[in-house]
Amino acid sequence: MEGERNLQGFLKAYLALASYYLVEPELEMNYGYCNFFLLPDKSRYPDVQHSYILELKYALRTATDAELEVQAAEGRCQLMQYSPDKIVTQLAAKTTLHKLLLQFRGWDMVRCEEI
Repeated sequence: MEGERNLQGFLKAYLALASYYLVEPELEMNYGYCNFFLLPDKSRYPDVQHSYILELKYALRTATDAELEVQAAEGRCQLMQYSPDKIVTQLAAKTTLHKLLLQFRGWDMVRCEEI
């Protein structure tokens, strides 16, 4: 759990550097919480046409490939659960919504895919 929180903190700081997006961590969506929702800052950048839901999955360095695949399947299901949420639909209106799964084994990214 500590590794995942450290990773979330790092990514939150990193994502906040780009002023194109408003970064919302742990936004409630369809009875769950996505790790990050990136909403375009339309007041300053009206031409940005994309918004993102990011789901992070963290496994220990000793995790097997089979364990990683089970975890990735869980992340894909969560993204599909979150995306039709009415708040997401309203916030992401007039943008293309991308659902991204980022998976780490320790500090190594082992998966980055759009669902």
